[in-house]
Amino acid sequence: MNGPLLEKLQKYAASQSYPFHMPGHKRNPEISYFPVHIDLTEIDGFDNLHHPEGILKEAQERAAQLYGSSECFFLVNGSTCGILAAISAAVPKNGRLAFARNSHKAAYHAVFLRDLQPEYLYPKMAGTCGNKQKGPKGRNDRALMEDRIGSVRGICGEIKPEEVEKTLKRCPDIRAVFITSPTYEGMVSDIEKIADITHRYSCILVVDEAHGSHLGLDRENDFFPKSAVSCGADLVIQSLHKTLPAPTQTAVLHVNGDRVDREKLRTFLQIYQTSSPSYVLMAAMDACINYVSNNKNELFKIYRERLACFYKQADSLCSLFVLSPQMAEKMDGIWRMDPSKICIFSGNSGFTGDKLYQMFLQEFHLQMEMAAGAYVLAMTSVMDTQSGFDCLLYALGEVDCRADKEGLHNITFPDIPKPRIVMTQSQAEIEKKAAVSLMESQGFVSAEYRYIYPPGVPVLVPGEQITSEVLELFSCYEQCGLTMLGGQGDGKKIMVVENKNV
Repeated sequence: MNGPLLEKLQKYAASQSYPFHMPGHKRNPEISYFPVHIDLTEIDGFDNLHHPEGILKEAQERAAQLYGSSECFFLVNGSTCGILAAISAAVPKNGRLAFARNSHKAAYHAVFLRDLQPEYLYPKMAGTCGNKQKGPKGRNDRALMEDRIGSVRGICGEIKPEEVEKTLKRCPDIRAVFITSPTYEGMVSDIEKIADITHRYSCILVVDEAHGSHLGLDRENDFFPKSAVSCGADLVIQSLHKTLPAPTQTAVLHVNGDRVDREKLRTFLQIYQTSSPSYVLMAAMDACINYVSNNKNELFKIYRERLACFYKQADSLCSLFVLSPQMAEKMDGIWRMDPSKICIFSGNSGFTGDKLYQMFLQEFHLQMEMAAGAYVLAMTSVMDTQSGFDCLLYALGEVDCRADKEGLHNITFPDIPKPRIVMTQSQAEIEKKAAVSLMESQGFVSAEYRYIYPPGVPVLVPGEQITSEVLELFSCYEQCGLTMLGGQGDGKKIMVVENKNV
């Protein structure tokens, strides 16, 4: 059950072989703060991640078989290095990329490193009740649903297939399309349609599915959305550690079809990954794949039941509300929602997301994944226990009966503004810079990123003008108690391109 790689490491550790090689801990048992006995390097019989021919090649093949991809690469530098390698292999230097604006900062770093020209794709913003389906029966139920949907702000929904086609038609020199699905909050785009459009325009589709390593493993049921791996994407990056039982930093990169130059991809993986990959991490990845392969039916059966029960019980909340997939999929801008992501909205309680975050932590010892303006995010996985769900339901019930009459009601949440791009990130990097007061920065060209982490999606990118809309959003985040990363000192100053006040 441990996986072949881990079993081989354990067998080797029990042998009498003495290590006159790296790493420097020499598997000395006096070191007890991490598992030195299975931490090896590329010695005889243990293969090489950058040129796998034996046990690592077989481990990656098992992962590809589990997900149904043509080829799978282990990533020990997280999804970050997979995103960097995928974009670098898909688009030539100085090339053009159709690029979802709500992408992780790692994708922006790839644009910078390869000096690419991004054509932004803007996700639909959730928050209005669409006509996709009729609401619940009964006037009061319908009114309640519309009231809750109306208070869903700040969540990026899907990338519309028609927006992808419009962009590819307008810019025929685009070489690849990059989107995030699912998003941090679990919003999923129609990958099958996007893949079909992308391929008709002879482009490569890259999907950041870092938050969806569990998708596609429960194929017999429609409870979870499909994985991009089975929906026609050419390159799919998944973080095993986010939603499966694997250590932090472990991820995989899937390849399908023949549109991607795999030798070029391997070259970039060698550039962006360490040349000394951790056998502890790789063995844990193989063990995770083995564990899920052998137990997925039972694991996902229990997981589905627990999530379904949670959403049903949470539906009785009065002030707070939990965004269920059924509710989300009635909204404009959301194609499907991954139910594993639990978005808890302040509703009419008056609390900010940060206040909810602190209440759950300090009073109920529940560590949420993220706080946003009007909601907190609880991430779940197949390893969550029933007692964990019960504790969350209890905390929700306790907080639900409270209200802050002077709180969130008076704060409006503007959508993320569309940027005015003055120069490329690379140009902004080489220009002379200066630090100015954030309050006096309107009109200047930013020389830095500004973002809330998590989720790590930049609101402002080097080379973009600082507008009144951007500053309004920053002010709103500050009112809600959210901290933006980037900036000088206490964040009250910002690096700008000197003498570029547009």
